[in-house]
Amino acid sequence: IAAAWRAAKALEKRLKSEGIAVRLTKTRERQRVVNRRRAQIANAFRADLMVRLHCDSQGGRGAAVYYPDRAGRDADGRRG
Repeated sequence: IAAAWRAAKALEKRLKSEGIAVRLTKTRERQRVVNRRRAQIANAFRADLMVRLHCDSQGGRGAAVYYPDRAGRDADGRRG
């Protein structure tokens, strides 16, 4: 957890120094945020991209990409 948090804070600083708007979905390292809440935060921010950092302990290498398998709905139930 600590490595991912440090990476997120460093990336936040770097992106902001380049003039890019950044919104973290967590305000502290050990805060638990479920995926639905992450999506709500990103949508409220009108994010063009959402990145979730992981430092998994399985010893593997590479990256994972997650994307919606269908159109979502807004707070009023309309497809978005």
